[in-house]
Amino acid sequence: LEEQDYLSLKKAVLLYDWIGEKGIRELEEGHKIYGGSIQKLGEEFSWLADSLKTAAESLGWKMDQPCQKNNPLSQEEKTKKDNWEKIKTLAERLNWGVEEEGLKLARLHIPGLSRSYIKALLKEGFDNEECMAELSLEELTKVLPPRLAQRIKNRINTEKSDFNLGSEIQE
Repeated sequence: LEEQDYLSLKKAVLLYDWIGEKGIRELEEGHKIYGGSIQKLGEEFSWLADSLKTAAESLGWKMDQPCQKNNPLSQEEKTKKDNWEKIKTLAERLNWGVEEEGLKLARLHIPGLSRSYIKALLKEGFDNEECMAELSLEELTKVLPPRLAQRIKNRINTEKSDFNLGSEIQE
């Protein structure tokens, strides 16, 4: 391989590992690069994937309307829509450095909830906000540091009270 091709493949493998199961220390040692540089590379490629998503959107790949019985999507339209969804998901995964299952947790945007803590929560079977809402603070601190666990519980309780307040106003 030419050097340019080798470097491109090396980046692709690194980014594949970044959005996979490997921890940051394993990535640093295996690829001989610092974690911050790996994260920055993930963010940069996330930006590129997001740009591709936007370009595909402008070409009509994103279809918000569900297909009706009398007007189903053609196979080509279904393929475009599926590919648009995959690009969107990949952009998010590259940004956060998580597997697809971890995106629900990453989208909470809780300060301190890093990819390693998301992986720990996934390992314990907690893959969304509803799961964490059911946990007590003590159960959550078995997996996460106490301050982060408290921050998560506060956020979830705040969102619940905001939702309940909105329901009361509608009534």
